[in-house]
Amino acid sequence: MKNQKGDLKIYGSGGAPGGVFKDVVISGSGGVNGDIECNNLKISGSGDIKGSVDAVSIKVSGSGDIEGNVKAESIKVSGSGGMEGNVDVEDIILTGSGDIKGDLNCKILKIFGSADIGGNVSSDEVSIFGSGDIGGNCESEIFNANGSFGIGGLLNAGEIHIEIGGKCRVKEIGGERIEVKKSSSNVLDGILKALFMKKGELISEVIEGDDIYLEFTKADVVSGKNVYIGRGCEINKVEYMNEIKVSKECTVKEKIKLD
Repeated sequence: MKNQKGDLKIYGSGGAPGGVFKDVVISGSGGVNGDIECNNLKISGSGDIKGSVDAVSIKVSGSGDIEGNVKAESIKVSGSGGMEGNVDVEDIILTGSGDIKGDLNCKILKIFGSADIGGNVSSDEVSIFGSGDIGGNCESEIFNANGSFGIGGLLNAGEIHIEIGGKCRVKEIGGERIEVKKSSSNVLDGILKALFMKKGELISEVIEGDDIYLEFTKADVVSGKNVYIGRGCEINKVEYMNEIKVSKECTVKEKIKLD
């Protein structure tokens, strides 16, 4: 890094201007006024950064807020982390509470706590094992979820595996292989029931894919090559090309064979 200033460390209560540093550590209640470029950013107390951050590693185990855009190789939030701008990162792991107002571009996204992403998500792999909300579209090669989540736009992935543990909502779903089942984890079921107190189901307007297996799903249209509609489903219309199987424990109003 050019013009590197050494380390910036705030213990207790204090403030500092932005700049280029080796490491930035906030373990008390500290504020940074300006952009930061550094190797490692660690917030274990309460940190408020009024600017953008460009770092190799970002770790938040306390409460951290970044008002600008964020660029990093890795981000780990085990406390409470808020990012007002867009986030561009290789790997991001949220085990506490994460709030991203803008778009998230990453290779791996893992949510073990709760996360609220206001914009679009573009990733190679998305895993949700808690509660996650995405305001826009979600584009990924692999999408795994076991819990409760919401996606305001299109969920588009090659492989989609959803184990329902709470209320799940997606405007539209598109993928090659789509599998939706009730969560098999008794422990997780108990936790999610206590948190959400809602019937576990997936609600979507349109679901399109090659091979589709659905349980406990409500949808207007399901369209695919090979389609299985299982227990607890309520589907208005199913369009299929090759094969269709419909459980006796579901409701399908209309079935259409495509040429």
